[in-house]
Amino acid sequence: AIQVSADFAGAQTKEREARGLIQACKKFDLRKGTILSLDHDEQFEMDGIQVSIIPAWRYFFDQESGT
Repeated sequence: AIQVSADFAGAQTKEREARGLIQACKKFDLRKGTILSLDHDEQFEMDGIQVSIIPAWRYFFDQESGT
């Protein structure tokens, strides 16, 4: 599952975006999800789901290079 959020300026934004991703992962029985951002880079676990927040440019670069 992939969630997109341009800005993580506040803790409430991070919590809201992560909760939406967690709900989607649970619904589709996924163990990890990704949040694309402008420049935020972080990994954490929430409710048993591995969450990766990565800059969108890195996500698309990795897709092109096949990693």
